[in-house]
Order: sequence, then C-alpha cells, then structure tokens
Amino acid sequence: MTVLVAGLTIYGQRQSGSMSHLAGVPAWVRIENVAVFYMRYIGKILWPVNLACFYPYSAPPNAVPVIAAVLGLLCITVVIIRLRRRQPWLLVAWIWFLIAVFPNIGILQAGRQSIADRFTHLGTIGLSVGIACALSHWTGASALRAKVGAGVAFAIVAALACLTVRQIAFWHDSVTLFEHAIAVEDSDYMQGDLATALMSERRYAEAEPHLALATRRSPEIAEYHSNLANVLLRTGHVAQASTEAVAALRLAPDSIPAAETTALILFRQDDPGGTLRQFNRAVELGAPKAPIGIELNDMGASLASRRRIQEAEPLIRRALELNPGLVQGWRNLAQLLIDQGRSGEAQAALQEAVVMTGRQAAYNDLLPEAFR
Repeated sequence: MTVLVAGLTIYGQRQSGSMSHLAGVPAWVRIENVAVFYMRYIGKILWPVNLACFYPYSAPPNAVPVIAAVLGLLCITVVIIRLRRRQPWLLVAWIWFLIAVFPNIGILQAGRQSIADRFTHLGTIGLSVGIACALSHWTGASALRAKVGAGVAFAIVAALACLTVRQIAFWHDSVTLFEHAIAVEDSDYMQGDLATALMSERRYAEAEPHLALATRRSPEIAEYHSNLANVLLRTGHVAQASTEAVAALRLAPDSIPAAETTALILFRQDDPGGTLRQFNRAVELGAPKAPIGIELNDMGASLASRRRIQEAEPLIRRALELNPGLVQGWRNLAQLLIDQGRSGEAQAALQEAVVMTGRQAAYNDLLPEAFR
C-alpha cells in the first residue's frame, strides 16, 4: 500500500509541478533530514503542541540534531527488537509507523513543506496500537495497575481533547491560521499567504509589510512581487508598485496576475495604450475575459469624462469584444460617439447593443439625441 501511495504521489506532484519547489536541494541533504523528520513526527504525535498548517523546509540541517535523531531512532529500534518476543506488538507498531510515514519523509520532496501534520494520520494508528497494547500488558498484572492505567488513559484523552479544542480555534479563518503558523515557525511562504488572506479582506496596508518581508527573503518568487505591486498600487505608492511589477514580469513573463497588475499601474501612470497591451497579454495567457472587459470599460469611461475621447474609444471597444453583454459598455460607446457627432455609428452601436443585451432602459435617453 505504501509503495502504491508513494508512486501515485510522485506522479501527481510531478504533473502539477509541485516537485520543482525544492529541486535545488541536493539528495544528500534530503537524506540527512530523514531521521530528523521521523523524530519530529514522533514528537508531534506524542506531544501535539505548536502544530501549524505549514512547516518550512530548512536545508542543510545542523549536524547535532541529525546525529541525535539517528541515535534516537537506533535506540528505539534496538529496544523494540529486544522486546519482540515478550511484547511483539511494539515491533508491529514501530514497523507500521516507519512504513506509513515513509512516503512523506522528504527523500522525494513533493511541495514546499518539510513535514505536515496530515502526514501522520496513518502512522499515528501504528503508534497508538503499540501504546495501547503496551499499557494493556502492563495493567493486566494487577488490579492496582489497572486503576492507574485507567487514570492515565483518562488524563491523556482529556489533555488531547483540550488541545484539540485549542487547535480548532486556529482554523477559524485564514488570517488567524497563517498568523499562528508564523508564530510557530516563520517562513516567507506563510508571510505571502497571510498577505493574500489580508488582501482578500481589503486590508492592503496590513498586507504590505508581510509581502515586503517575503520578497526580501525570496526575491526570486514572482508571485510575491506581483502581490506587493498590487498592494502598493492600492495604497497609493504607484512608483514603488511599478518597480515590483517590473520585477514580477521579469521573473515570470507569462504570469496573468503580473500582467493584470502592470495594466492597472500603467493606467495610473497615464498610459492607456500600455494598459490595453498588458490586458490583451493577460487575455492571451488565459485570463477570464469578462472581468477585464469591465475594468477596461471603467477606464474608458474615466478617460471620456476627462474629454480624452480618442484614448477612451479603443478601451471601450475592446471591453465590448471581451464582454459583449456589458450594458454600460454599450451605453458608454454610444454616448462617446454621440459626443463626437458620429450619429450613424452611434445608431449602429445601439442596434448591436440591443442584439447583444436586449432592449435596456439604459439606452432610452440616448435614442432621441442620437437619431433626431
């Protein structure tokens, strides 16, 4: 079963590109971490405090914990082997744990994490069976031990229940979850995820320092630069946002978020042509058309309100190509044409609008002025 799961994991992670995150970590470093990760898993199972949704990968490991972990695993194995005739369940439990955890021990890295709490589920069954059998064996010797064992079991279950309630509270929302993960073990990945969660709540000023920290720690990751550019733009720091957007596009020329953010920045820098090019690039890369159409229409309307008709028209026309059902876009186009005295084109635009969207009240006040 473990071999099958390991094979499926490797295939799936390679298909999604998740195994490329740590391609630069040498094999010997991953092997050195095996014993350390096994001991960390045992620690998380037996003492489940400071649990987090993400534990960053630190390489290479320090020699002292590696040696200590290797000696610890050897000592446990030797003791269990010596007890195999009197307490064979311990050997079963130990082998169960070692094999069940093996696919996630990091020799073949899948994802950014070093270890993960979710990877202990099957391994915990083995250790739990071994501990339960050992406790049962010990308590069977006398009635007093049975009472003591019952008390110990009750105390363990009560403690785990309290820890469970406490841990559930950290999963209340994304911001709380990521803040807790950073408090347990800080990483640029969690800083970036916390910033993304804050951005989704429009808390841009709070997100900025987390993204700034993430970009300093991992300047090679385009996503951090793109998100930081977005945040800086929304907080009014357009020049700094432009610098971050350039960095994002340099690192990931085919990034849709980077192209869209760059388009927004160029519009703020009074470059409608550049804005249109970047939005077109985003569409070429596979960005959803309808939201970009709405954005272009709003930008075109803004330019038209400032009497910059020649620059507004290409944006609005492109908006309608991307989102033909945009009623306000058709109205804006017709109004723009009327303002220029192009009544025939305005009439044709309104006729096409009716075909695309049906007869809308938004068009009614334009008809008399356009066609009299």
